[in-house]
Order: sequence, then structure tokens, then C-alpha cells
Amino acid sequence: MDHKCMAIVTLMSLLLVVSCSDSPKQYDRRAPNLPTDKELTTQIFSPFEIGPLLTAGTDEDNQDGLVRENSSKDILYNGGVAGITMDMNFSEASEVLSIPEVVAKNSDSNEWAVYKEGLQILWRTTPPQVPELVIIFKAYQGIFRTGVDGIGDLKLGDDLNRFFTESDPDGKSLMRKIYNRFESKDESFDCYEENLCETKRFKDAPYTLLISPKIMLMISNDRKALSEIRFVRSKSEEESKNIFDTTFDLITGTFISEDKKVFGMDDSFEDLSTKQAGAVGLPFVGQKEINVLYGEVYATFARSTFGRDQLAPLAKDVATGFYLKGKFASQIQLSGVSESALALLIPNTKLQMNLGIQQESDQLDFIEKFNDLLVERITDLNSGTDRVVSVRVSGKHHLASDTQFESKVLWFSPTKGEGDFIQYNIGKIQGNIDYIARTKIGSTEMNKLVFRNLISDVDFISMNTSGKKLFGVNLGSIVKLREIDKLKGSAVGELIQGDKSYTDLVSYTEYVDMPIYKEGGSKISKLTTSVINISDIGVNLHLVLVRESSEVKEFKVVGIEGSLLKGVTNLCGLAEFSVAATDGAKETFEKMLHEIDREKIKKKDFSCNYLPSWSAKGDDQLDSIHFAKDGAALFFADGELSSLLIYSKEGV
Repeated sequence: MDHKCMAIVTLMSLLLVVSCSDSPKQYDRRAPNLPTDKELTTQIFSPFEIGPLLTAGTDEDNQDGLVRENSSKDILYNGGVAGITMDMNFSEASEVLSIPEVVAKNSDSNEWAVYKEGLQILWRTTPPQVPELVIIFKAYQGIFRTGVDGIGDLKLGDDLNRFFTESDPDGKSLMRKIYNRFESKDESFDCYEENLCETKRFKDAPYTLLISPKIMLMISNDRKALSEIRFVRSKSEEESKNIFDTTFDLITGTFISEDKKVFGMDDSFEDLSTKQAGAVGLPFVGQKEINVLYGEVYATFARSTFGRDQLAPLAKDVATGFYLKGKFASQIQLSGVSESALALLIPNTKLQMNLGIQQESDQLDFIEKFNDLLVERITDLNSGTDRVVSVRVSGKHHLASDTQFESKVLWFSPTKGEGDFIQYNIGKIQGNIDYIARTKIGSTEMNKLVFRNLISDVDFISMNTSGKKLFGVNLGSIVKLREIDKLKGSAVGELIQGDKSYTDLVSYTEYVDMPIYKEGGSKISKLTTSVINISDIGVNLHLVLVRESSEVKEFKVVGIEGSLLKGVTNLCGLAEFSVAATDGAKETFEKMLHEIDREKIKKKDFSCNYLPSWSAKGDDQLDSIHFAKDGAALFFADGELSSLLIYSKEGV
């Protein structure tokens, strides 16, 4: 099996590397089933799988006549379309709509259905079985009667160029007028200023989205034609109660209302359930945690049990982190940071996701100042301890696919083997914070091993000392796996090094091709391995099977791979050759060739056995550089150094 994107499930390890390619550097470390804003708003372009149809109540006869009748009905604000409403359950709607052509499972709680009327509906599969989202395509013939002067009646395919002017290039006036008309607001009310409306553009997508709480309009970028209308179901007052719609303190990882803690890390799911009253969260089950979505916030709970049938956190499970999505509208607080210091970052000292920083140079300036504030405050809080702080910013090297700057701030105790983590990104197109994640990391045996040895790897990793060991793990160590669950991609792993062993639940992938470049070789060969992920910061072990029984498989570690905090040096015997974690692929390669030329002149017969691997996408991008002498490879993602792999030069 070729090395493809694989699901490694812990939230923070998945956040560490967010891109995916065919090269061995990339495992998909995003939390599974956590849709980005782009994924949420571009579902129509995702492929569907034909699945078992929900029970339909319509008569199979006269479907064509039913489709013609339904698709010509007026479109009503808040989801009235084809004779149904957002409050109509699936059984009732089935008596009105045609039989769905395709049904695709979206999650344990939702299913998509596609109708010939020109509709795609995301249905709840749990009571009440009502629509969460209705998408209306160009095939729909009905009219959206806005009753707004200057807008009038709208039909799918209409030319809306008149709303996209030099003074209003994002077409905000169109959504502003529609919102004010149907939400009974005065003409002076600005839903954009109140963070209720948003215009979104995507770098590689042929459309613009005008978004409000109940309706979204998709406008084609070329002709400014109305391509789709989307309705989002309004939640009931009980459902809308959300303690996460409060100020979030990024330093302490707590939600605050009226200067009092509402909920935070180390609080239990039972506490949350009590405080949330009638609000129901949507759970996404991972291997070591369960992420529960409330509005714009995922709360992460460490699992105390690991049964496959567990669909929600247990009452005693505690929160270990939070993931704030891009539309989180409340304030973000940095406790202990003075207003004067914050004013240097944000003029009005009110930090929110919607920054609107247009220039990339200004975005980088914000990131640098923001990180300085975080590091200064974190250092103050941890003075007198052995905690180490590490910062990394990626996205400075521009590629066509590179649409964001991403920053990671990690602080941890090598003695305790645990730490904390903040990660956020800023989209280069919108200039807003697309997400912020704040979490605790470590605490398990293998995590503690990695963190206790990370202190030596916080600075540049020297291949003179790290050729056989990385992140506390030795090549040749034994790993025993029990209770392997191929469906979930997990196992109970025991890492044995000398007289010490470390046991943990690990992510498991059965077949992965690990690249090997041997001295004297002319190409990269591949060794089929199994891979386990042992750490929240994305440390992966490549394994080959030694022996097995009915209860346990015994492996030998032949490769160790992980993200770099600072960089690597002394590669290929080049004492002057150091590569920083934020170096670009091109400058890394040029720097290496320069050092090789220097050594040739100085030693006259120096030879460095290396082999670059270029992207198969035809974009002249460097994917990796392999070094035979070191038994190592550097991997690049989005034009930047991303990870290091060391492997047994013998292969097994």
C-alpha cells in the first residue's frame, strides 16, 4: 500500500501537520470529522456514496410531475422551499418531496439526501429529524421574493453584478439588505459590523459566499451569477443556550462570563452537561478522546474507556482542550497581559477571530507580536519551573496551495513529561483567525517518554548524536501490539527499551511504505512497515513484524519520524549545514549544494550521498531529501521543512 493520508486521531497531534501528499512525511493529523468552514460550505462539491435510502413516503408513480410542481414553488426566507420548511421532519417532508436520488451518511447524527427538485438536504437522523441545511441548485425554478427595493425577485442563475461595485467589491450591500428586511432591522443596522454576516472567498474556488445566520448566497466569481441559495436551520432558544458563547481565556483555557469561570480544562463532562441545560452537543469519537461540538467550539474530553460502542464522553471524563472555529464571535482574553501591551497588538484591545488584516506583511507582524505576548506571559507563569517554550510559524514560503499562516506555541515539562499547546492560523485571503486550539498534551506513558527526551531536541537535532535515536526512542527497540482493531486503527502498544517498557493506546496503520536510500544506490527503495503514533506532538514509529501469536504481534522499530521544533544539523557530514524548521525547500536545497561545494574544495574528494525527491504534481516542488550516510530524510510540506525520518540503514 502506498503511503497516503492516514487518520491519526488525537486532536493536537492531528493539528501539527495539516497538509497531505503521497510522500512519507504526511499523516493526516487533523481530528477526524472536524469540518473546516470551507468543507462545511463546499459540501456540494464532495463526492457522494450511494447508501441505503431513508424510508420515503412518496408514491413512486408520477415523480416527474411532482418534481415539476415542487421545483416551481416560491423560495421563502428561513428554508421554505419545494413545499417544505426547516421545521418539517423527514417523515412529513417525504410526503411532499420526490424520492431522494442519493443518500450519504455525513455523521452518526446526519445524512445528506439529494432530490430531483434541485435540492440537497442535510437531515438529522436523531429526533427531531429536521433539516440542518438546505441547498438549492440552479435546477430549481422557483423565485425568492425578497420584497427589497433594488433587489426584487431573485432566481437561481440571475446576474448580480450590480451589487459588486468598486466601493463594495464583496457585495455586502446585498446580504445587508436581505438580512435587515427579514430580520426586521432598521436600514442603518449593519450585520457585518455586528459579526452576524460574512463574505467569504476561497483562493482556488470559483465562487464567493455571502453568509448570514439563516441564509447563504453562492455567487459565481466570473459572471456574478446566483449559483446556490442555502438555508441553515435556526436553533430553538433551548438549543441556543451555549456557555461557550462567552469570553475565552487563551492563557488558562477557560470560558468566562462576568469575570467568573464558566467552564474550563479539567472540568468534567458532567459539569458541562449540567451547565449547558438543554443544549445538545454533536460528538465526534476519536481513539483517545471525544470531541463534542457546541456551536463554534469543540470541547475535547479524554476517554477513560475505549469501547467501540461509546458515542459520548462519560460523566467523569475531563476536558483537555478546546478548538474554536472561525465564526466564534466572542472575545478572546489573555489573562495577565496588560491593556497597554494588548493595544500594540489590537488598537481597541478587543481580540476576536474576525481580524480583517488584509496585507500578508501585516498578518505576519500580528503573528510575531501575538506570539511574543503569549511567550512572555507563559514564561512568567512558569518561572521557577523546568518548562520549555517552543514557537513555530509556517506559511512564509508562498505556494499556490498555501493559503494560511500557522503558528504553534508549545510549552512542556521534561521532568513531568507533559505540557500545553496553542495553535492557530490566519487565512491569507480573509485576514481572519480561522481557528484557535488550546489543549493539554502528554500524561500517557509514551507521551512522557517523548517529552522527557524532547529537551535535547528543542534545539537543532545533530545527526552526529541522533543517528540511532530520536524523541527518546531507539532504532531496534521492540514493540508489542495487542488488541489490534483495524477498523478503528488502534492497538494497545508496549514499547520495550532495555529493562524499561512503556504501554499506551496507540494509533495503528497496518501497511505503509517507508522510503530507504542506501549508500551507493541510485534510487529510493521502499520497505513495507506498520506505523504507530505514540505522541500528541506527532511522533510515528515504523515497524517490521518479528513474530506473532494469536494474542500479540511483536515488531522491531526500523524508523522514527517526527515534526521538528527547531531544525537539524550535521547532515551528510556537513558541519556547517543546518536546516531550520521554517526554512523553505528551495533555500534548503541551495544551502546544501553550497556546503557540498565548499567541502569538495576543502577536502577535494568529499562525497555526500544524497537524493532529492520532487513533487509528482508537476509544480517543481521539493518533497524530500534523503541522506544515505545518515539513514535519514528531510520532508517538506507547502514549501517548508516539516519533519525528519531516521531509519535503520540495513532496513530491518
